[in-house]
This record gives sequence, C-alpha cells and structure tokens, in this order.
Amino acid sequence: MKRSMSLYSEVEGELSFVRGEIFYKKDPNESALKENSKEADAVEESWKAEVYPNPTGGRVQISLNSNSDEIWGIELFTSTGSLAKRVEKINSSHSNYQTDWSELPAGLYLMRIIQGENVQTKRLVIQ
Repeated sequence: MKRSMSLYSEVEGELSFVRGEIFYKKDPNESALKENSKEADAVEESWKAEVYPNPTGGRVQISLNSNSDEIWGIELFTSTGSLAKRVEKINSSHSNYQTDWSELPAGLYLMRIIQGENVQTKRLVIQ
C-alpha cells in the first residue's frame, strides 16, 4: 500500500487525483482559449438567423441579422440527409427571404443558412 502511495506522490506534481481518476493540471493556454471563445460568441451575436413560422404549412420566412455584405444561401435537407432545396446567391441587402415549400412532403427538415464562414443550422417542421 505504501508503494502505490509513493507512486501517487511522485506524479502528483504533474497530475491531480480525484476519487481515483487522473486529471491533468490546468492548461497554461486556457486563458487564450477563453479569449477565442469570447470572440466566437461576439461573432455569433453579430450573425444570427431566424426561421418562422415553425412549424409551417410551407410558407417560410428566413431573417438574417448580419453585419456582412456577403451573399448568403440556404440548403434544406430531409431528415435522412438528402438535399431537398437549395437557394443560392441571396443578396446581402435582403435580410429577409420568403419562400413557399408547400410542395414538399410533411416532415422534419434541417435548414443550413450560410454566409461566408458563418453557418447556422435550424430545424424546420413542414405540416
């Protein structure tokens, strides 16, 4: 028993032990990671997409809140991952896009809204 305790004390400077599990010391780069996370949160707040009404009978409005002047687009996927619709090259000056997808079968869809490096995925239910 003393032998295992001495092993623990030898590596204690590099590792910490909680309830028999090994955890490494705090990462010295953790503060840099937190700063990058804050920057990502700021970008997320300045770029936001909304889809309504949801659920819908087919008519959908997509609202994009963005500070960018890049064109944006929409991809709509079925619940099995097949591409159902694609709308490309929506002018950035049009922050609201309306469409009618009532010809699509009822079900759950995933909508990917893309503008440059920004991508957001939303669920859409068509009744």
